[in-house]
Amino acid sequence: MEYPYYIHINSDGFRNIDNLNPKSKKVLVLGDSQTFGLYISSQDIWTQTAERIINAKYSDSVQLLNTALP
Repeated sequence: MEYPYYIHINSDGFRNIDNLNPKSKKVLVLGDSQTFGLYISSQDIWTQTAERIINAKYSDSVQLLNTALP
């Protein structure tokens, strides 16, 4: 069966595309299916979008760690 979206769980167990960066500041994100982004591609969930915006605006690298459950 093929799905029109891509869900990725990294090797650290988070719904993040990238693995943990030891030099980044971390923000732990808790939530339900809205935060998990069920049926939404990993690139398009709000935590990934927020991470891109934060990192474009500030010099310190930040990772939002999505631990939400659907």
